[in-house]
Amino acid sequence: MDKLPCALISLIVSCLLEDDGRNRKPWSKPPPIAQYASISRSWQDAVEMHTFSQVKVRSDEFSRFETAFRHPYRRQVVSTINYDIVLPAYSQARCWKFERPHEHAENIIVFSQAVHAIIGSLHAWQVEDEAVNGAAGSDCRPIHLNMSVESRLDSSSLQRQGIGLYRMGGHFIDFTEPYSVLPKVRRVSELSIRGVLRPLHPSAAFRIVSALPSLEYICIDLLEPDATREDMQTQHRSALTQHLSSMNRTSFSSLRTLYLNWDSCEPWNHSFIPNDLRDPKQGSKDTLSAALHTISQSLPITELFLYGPFIISSELFWPIDSPAPDSPPHWPTLQCLTVNASIVAPDGTYYYTGTPGTPEPEDGDPWWPESPRAEAEVDAAGYASDDSRVRDPFNRHDIRRSNGTLPLNNWRSELDPERFNPLALALSRAVCCMPVLGELDFCMGMSDIQGSSGIVLYGEAESDVASLLSGNREMEHVKRRGWRAEIGRNAKWEPPEEMLELWRRFVGPGGVVTVDERG
Repeated sequence: MDKLPCALISLIVSCLLEDDGRNRKPWSKPPPIAQYASISRSWQDAVEMHTFSQVKVRSDEFSRFETAFRHPYRRQVVSTINYDIVLPAYSQARCWKFERPHEHAENIIVFSQAVHAIIGSLHAWQVEDEAVNGAAGSDCRPIHLNMSVESRLDSSSLQRQGIGLYRMGGHFIDFTEPYSVLPKVRRVSELSIRGVLRPLHPSAAFRIVSALPSLEYICIDLLEPDATREDMQTQHRSALTQHLSSMNRTSFSSLRTLYLNWDSCEPWNHSFIPNDLRDPKQGSKDTLSAALHTISQSLPITELFLYGPFIISSELFWPIDSPAPDSPPHWPTLQCLTVNASIVAPDGTYYYTGTPGTPEPEDGDPWWPESPRAEAEVDAAGYASDDSRVRDPFNRHDIRRSNGTLPLNNWRSELDPERFNPLALALSRAVCCMPVLGELDFCMGMSDIQGSSGIVLYGEAESDVASLLSGNREMEHVKRRGWRAEIGRNAKWEPPEEMLELWRRFVGPGGVVTVDERG
């Protein structure tokens, strides 16, 4: 078998994988390609080109990863690393108790060590490769690094029978010394940090980002602190602003896609007054939206996605002090812009208005199961941060009232022209200065609670239009710009003429602007 050319063996292995992949189902066993590695060394090398391309590793088994990749040729073929950071386990009884301070401190240490281990290992690969092949290194595949943080019971049925996300008590995972300084790794081209069961502090997420200067794709899930933690909300927003502001074209010259999902809880009680999240040192300026605006122009980003719903102001699209639609700034590279905006503005006001209504009766909490078994476990275990049987003064309804999610009183169903028009006008001005924009998707008020009052603004550079060819109606792909506004029937909003003129300017001659009512 070793007499066969390596190229032929690689082709055979590829065909075996292709044949197996055609009939695979999500529940199928892994392909049996690994068994061919025992034929000969040439076959082993060819098989490992595939089997070692995608790697899944747990932080508590990291030594196995280091052992498997002692051989440089295996390192070269890695293209994806799914890295699960496993936090210390807790018992079923502790599902009903708040996370203790020493538990949180231990989690931070484990997280810091785990991140330092994977980044440090990849850096060691880089150093060894450069020592052998020079500063340029060898021809290694770029790596997509997926990271998640979780403890064993966080997403299990046991946790759903406990106090759920309340258990974390506002704890966010961050780095601790001496692990906060990470070495630079140039081989990682894509980074995904997903999940909010164990949310990261924005500083922790962007410390990892700053260690990877060759990133082309960034996807980060963050969780906004509860409204009851106003200082923490402001501090997290300030930290994210500072890290975004520090991203310059020199350090992130390769970045093309930025995907930020900042999971925030929109009020269900529309009489609730949200916190003012603006930096008190900056007056009325929304520094986070301004920072996102700056990097969308200064970095070579082609795709920007903001989900959450994300709390934004008009400064995301256009500076307050630049009202003229013809003047700079411009977005030379942005091709795709997606924004899922919150109904709440950074200053704590709403983009919606209406007639105050009567709150609905309070019902159960989806994160707190109402069952005899659950109540029995509560009585036995209690909520205390220590292991005593004394219950902490914990009332889930009080917490939800303090965060604006109880009672249900969704009377703000109409878009407020005084608040929403400046935001939509800034967006409309901005898209006219995005020469290569291919797709815009802006939405607000799309939650089930908001009902039929949401709005979607959708712009596209190309569309399919119907044409008659030889008597047969067919779809023809042509370059025709389009703009579509879908307005919920309860929103009771009409775009002003100035905005319509900007939309017509965006689509240009032959383009189409449509305004429809959503059901």
